[in-house]
Parts: sequence; C-alpha cells; structure tokens
Amino acid sequence: MLNIKHLKNNEIDKVAWDRCIQYSVNGNVYAWSWYLDRVCPDWEALVDESYSSVMPLTLRTKYGTTYLYQPFFTQQLGVFSTFSCNTGIVKLFLDAIPEKIKYADYNFNILNQLNENNFIAIENKTYHLDLIPGKTTIGKTYSENTRRNIKKAENNKVSITKGLQVNELIHFKKITSTVKLPEDAYDNLRQIVSFALMNNNGEIYGAWSENNELCAAAFFVYSHQYAYMLIAASNESGKANSAMFALIDQYIKENSGRPITLDFEGSNIPGIARFYAGFGAVPVTYMKMKMNRLPAIVRWMKK
Repeated sequence: MLNIKHLKNNEIDKVAWDRCIQYSVNGNVYAWSWYLDRVCPDWEALVDESYSSVMPLTLRTKYGTTYLYQPFFTQQLGVFSTFSCNTGIVKLFLDAIPEKIKYADYNFNILNQLNENNFIAIENKTYHLDLIPGKTTIGKTYSENTRRNIKKAENNKVSITKGLQVNELIHFKKITSTVKLPEDAYDNLRQIVSFALMNNNGEIYGAWSENNELCAAAFFVYSHQYAYMLIAASNESGKANSAMFALIDQYIKENSGRPITLDFEGSNIPGIARFYAGFGAVPVTYMKMKMNRLPAIVRWMKK
C-alpha cells in the first residue's frame, strides 16, 4: 500500500521528483519540475514517500475556492509511476486529492484509466506517429490529400529552415492564434522554448513563402523518446500555400529512423484530426477529469 502525502511546493524534493519522472513507465515532458515551474509556479503534489509514484497538482484559487486546472501548453498530467499505473494506483491518488480542492478540470495521461463514478471522465485524443520506420515506409501511409498538399507547397516554392529565434516564434504564434490567451501564457511558453533549446531538447522549424516571409512555424520538444509538437502556427499565406504540410513532411524526413514517436498534441477537432491522420498518425486516448465538490448553491450560481 502506498503512503501518499500532499506536499506544498516548497516541500517537494525536485531532485527525487525528476528521478521519478525520468524512470516512470509513463513519463512525459509536461511532468518535469522545470516544465511545471514555468506553467504553474506554485504547483503542489501528491507523492508516495519513496517518490516512486507522483501526481502534480496544478492549483488556482478564485473567490476563495481552490481548483485543479490544466495549464496552457500542458496536454497531459495525472499519475506517474516507476512501477505501475494500473487503475488501483490511480484510484489511490484520486482518493488522496485534498478536500480543499472543490473543483477540477484536469487531464490525465495516456496510461491512466479512470473508473470512478464521483466525477465526469471525458475521452480526448492525441495523435502519434512512430518515426522508427524510414521515410519511404512512413510516406506510404500518407493520405492522397497530404501528398497533394505537399506537392502544392513545393510548387509554390515554400522552403523549410531551422533556426528561427524564440521571440519570432512566440510573436508568430500570438498573432496567428485563433484563441486569445493571457499574456503570461505566452511568457511561460517563451520560457519553455528557451529552456528546451538551451538544453538541446527542442527544435524550431519555420516555413517561408516565395517572397521570403514566414508563413508557418512549429516547435518540437523532446522527452522520453517522444517529440511533442508543442507549437504549430500558420498565417493566411501559410494556409493558402499548404506550408504546414511541407514543414511536417520535412521534419519527418529529417527524423525518420530515430527511435522516437511524434506526438501531434491533439486533436478532438475533426479537421485537425484528419490533418494529423493524413501523415499516418494514429489516435491515442487520454482522459479528462471534471469534478465538482462545490456546495449546491454555488453550483446553481455557476449555471
């Protein structure tokens, strides 16, 4: 039986934490302490006393209510373990969630199964592409639409390079995003990209139009034999010229044969899902937990 403790941020042994994430059967980039420090500086944690199993608690307090939320640019959290992530282990951590947490909208990872009845569990999809096969093999899984759009980008003289500066990437992401995010979210993203590049754990790709204007960009961060496409952005010129098709194809060309899996980071949106599936990527499920322990009167007021 695990002895699970709730720790405040200043009580967490981050060396032991990162050792757990490093050797976890389901570790991912979002669970490293350096990543959590940037997306939720005051994160707390549930840990067993030996740090063999852990769960980050990304918390906020609003109007006196403490709630568990999913930070921007953090697709999957949940329970991480060096030995097992079965439903029994996950349940022990769910039962250990502090009573002070009255509301939750929180994503677990692909190896966490939720079988509880006292909250809502929602299926989400990400898309994975195994890059171990060579480009010829992977290319055979491309859809006709994907091949056609890669050819279109080539005919429109879209070129792909690496080496875009961090501030250029963040600015491009900001001006092309259809979702308005708070400024601090972009500051956090800038820190994540900078840290990854400084530690040789990330790459920025840019797509340029015939007129040498940036029209698409992507950032890939590496961890646990995965390449996570944390940022993907296109402007109107990029969309018209199918630049993102060319960018991803170039990334696959340069990285096929490596023992990594490309995680496209989504999506439940049909059009985006088709785009990723067009490269031969397959859907993988992870679960979102929605929990509400708010008093009945507060629930009524939130409707």
